[in-house]
Amino acid sequence: MKCMNCGHEGKLDQFKLISLKYAGGDRCCGPTFSVRECPKCGKEQTVDTDRELFMEVSQGRIKEEKK
Repeated sequence: MKCMNCGHEGKLDQFKLISLKYAGGDRCCGPTFSVRECPKCGKEQTVDTDRELFMEVSQGRIKEEKK
């Protein structure tokens, strides 16, 4: 994940979770967005959580669990 304000890059879990938002309004269906705070500059930004996790797995930044 990359901060849109200062350019800091890190894994999704390094950015403090502030709140969750759902694309379907108050219902928990559809894509999940999270509001994250940058550990470097403190600016909050809305993140497509599913997309960021997919990018981290596909780029090898986190390991996919194998059963």
